[in-house]
Amino acid sequence: MPDEPMDDGPQDEDEQASSDETLPDRTVPLRGGAGLYQQVQRAQLFLNSPGVRAALAQADAVQRSGALARAAAITSRVTASGFALQNFSTLASATTEWGKATNSLRQLVSALSVPRLTAWAEAVRLLRYPPNWPDGIFIREVKELADDEGIPLCWVPRAEVIDALRKAEPGRRRAILLERRAEVLDDCDQALSEVTAPELSKYASAARKVVAAMRDGHDEPAQAFAMNVVDSTLRGTLFASVPQNRFYKPMVMQIEESRDCLMQDFRQSVTLWPLLRVFDTFHPGKGDPVPSRANRHATAHTVADVQYTPVNALIATMLATSVVREVQESLTMQESDELSAAAEQATSSDQAGTLAP
Repeated sequence: MPDEPMDDGPQDEDEQASSDETLPDRTVPLRGGAGLYQQVQRAQLFLNSPGVRAALAQADAVQRSGALARAAAITSRVTASGFALQNFSTLASATTEWGKATNSLRQLVSALSVPRLTAWAEAVRLLRYPPNWPDGIFIREVKELADDEGIPLCWVPRAEVIDALRKAEPGRRRAILLERRAEVLDDCDQALSEVTAPELSKYASAARKVVAAMRDGHDEPAQAFAMNVVDSTLRGTLFASVPQNRFYKPMVMQIEESRDCLMQDFRQSVTLWPLLRVFDTFHPGKGDPVPSRANRHATAHTVADVQYTPVNALIATMLATSVVREVQESLTMQESDELSAAAEQATSSDQAGTLAP
């Protein structure tokens, strides 16, 4: 076997968490308190309880103009980034304020008019929530698909494909991806067409070549190239501050920690969840069996048929697209925040000048 670079990781026992048996329990948050997905799931179950449903039905008959006016007034005074999801439990005493709620987080966020959470809701709606998610999806379903299969669900695929995946038996999910292959590749092309940042051009261009190779039936080289796109994009953008020669373990730890996050970071966290499966440790030099699920290290260090499969190639293509598109969104939002801050500063300066004698 040829020599491998020091920063490539799968042969270095310290480079990553060693195995599923020794990884931290992904259902347990690392910073204390309930994890993000647990909080959301608990809230969704609460919203569907008979008592809350009755209260919501009663609230639907009430004119909501006053509540909406109060919400609009308070929005300007609340900093959305300061609301962690842990505050969600305080809604129990305010059910009569709610005009509508369902088991869908998307619909919940769109319909909430509780003044305390208006800014939080605005931060999630459209900007912080994956736009391709279908109504009715549960966070636990997203986590299951990411943790079990490494299937990305942010930015791609379309809602109809996600619906089919989340409702399917675990043994059917990979087959569903292959059945919807053409649609998934179309979704990847569409998502990559939205990547316009000059600093991402090399990553987006490479990802488009991956999609083209998949369309031409070159699945094996597409899978290898897609994993390189994922790796290179992570190193060059979201995790650029992580030491390059000791990259994988710190990266995985950061993704684990992001499970318990503020809602402003929710979409990016979810985008990265599949990496916990795709970057699972693989030590071929120690006799580890080649994994059958999509795995970056097995892709880089083997040519085994069990790893290089059409469905793994498709998952790798989706992941490359999802990561690059998410970085584009992060840059867009950062630029928007900077422009807003500059505008506020300019307005404050103008007001101060007007008030000056």
